[in-house]
Amino acid sequence: MNDFRLEIGSFSHCILEVVSGTNQADRWRMLLQASCLARLGNKLRSNDANDPVVIMAIYIDSNLQAHEYLVYQPDTGNKKVLYYETIFNITRPERAFEFIFRLYNFLSQALVNNRKLTISLFAELEKTKNAIPENHYPALTSGRKRKRGAGGGGADTPRRRPAPGPLEDRVVQASLKAAGYELLPTDGMLVPITQLKPSMRDATHSDGSHIVLKLIDADTHELAILKYLNEIKSAANHTIELHGVVDITVTKVIALKWRIPLDEYFRFHDAPESAASFPEQFLEGVAFLHEHRVAHMDLKPGNVVIDGLDRERPPRVVIIDFGLSIFIEDEDTVIEGFCGTPPWVAPEVGTRDGPHTEYSAILADRWSCGHMMSYIKKLLPGGGDDSRDGDREKLRDRLMSYDPRLRPSLKEVLDTYKGGGVKRIARAEESEMQKRARVSMYVCHSIASDC
Repeated sequence: MNDFRLEIGSFSHCILEVVSGTNQADRWRMLLQASCLARLGNKLRSNDANDPVVIMAIYIDSNLQAHEYLVYQPDTGNKKVLYYETIFNITRPERAFEFIFRLYNFLSQALVNNRKLTISLFAELEKTKNAIPENHYPALTSGRKRKRGAGGGGADTPRRRPAPGPLEDRVVQASLKAAGYELLPTDGMLVPITQLKPSMRDATHSDGSHIVLKLIDADTHELAILKYLNEIKSAANHTIELHGVVDITVTKVIALKWRIPLDEYFRFHDAPESAASFPEQFLEGVAFLHEHRVAHMDLKPGNVVIDGLDRERPPRVVIIDFGLSIFIEDEDTVIEGFCGTPPWVAPEVGTRDGPHTEYSAILADRWSCGHMMSYIKKLLPGGGDDSRDGDREKLRDRLMSYDPRLRPSLKEVLDTYKGGGVKRIARAEESEMQKRARVSMYVCHSIASDC
């Protein structure tokens, strides 16, 4: 039984749970219930109804934040159900009002959706529900298991589940749980809109944080770079926040704060006017990396997220995935071999199957920056009309010059974006020697202890 439920006729359009335990099992039970309701709602739709039924699920956590989930099944031919999350701090009167206003709007939509359902099926549904004894099946949070039939078939045959990823290993999960991390349950049916790589999983921490866990490759400098960059306090630092590190035998799992994927942000959020600064923020973040002698090497839309759940401050661009990143000395540091993701790599990087070439890591990053600036600009309201902004457009073209030596420094591009010559990029107050010492320390530590 839910803590609250909005039911029209015999169908629940909105369910709500208030936190009742540290493991938040009630949250996952609620989401599974919402996914079942979404699929059931689509089954009950009349033949002339085209739009999928949307279920609202609300979870109130221990910090009095309301997590609003819109759950729907986009394709009735596919069993997968998608959800989209928005968070409201209801201790703030204006956010509480906004949350209540959204509930009011959803009620109007639920009334419309309910009229699309086949009323004649409700009686059969109610009859079936009432015919099932309450003690016939365990609660979703119960540890009891169903018994299988002797032949292994029939109604008791379990549905085939997707192959478990490396983070589902029992030893790994035990270490994660000891560190306060718990994987969000998934059976392949309820999935976030933007799906993660097999080496990554959504999770929560005992402090209430929404986390992304990532099993890192021991051959990379990813952890060393993240630790190094996270120690530098600067407004220009757009590096993803490292929440924690879990040692697991011969490998490590890093915990990163969950942020909204770039494309998802523009698909499901009303971008505020401040979103016009996203290209500038992105440039500022990459310039910060280069200033502190880090080349990212995989700049693309999938590696940019938005810290935009806090409605009391402007959204902020965050750069993620340092799995291919390296420490460098300057733009003359040359590397060899393909690195990155087509079509976001510079021409001189070559192809996966082509001959290995040497190139500047920094200059290759600059080309990717030009490509990304155009991409982000097109996402903004107005579609990236640069007719009144020729200087910026020319700089983006120069960043994507075929000749790497013609690509301008990101500082030059930033100064143009910021009105010409006014240097507003905040820098860490440390000398050139201190920066070199810091990089050397982290490189040595990475080689000696594998971070």
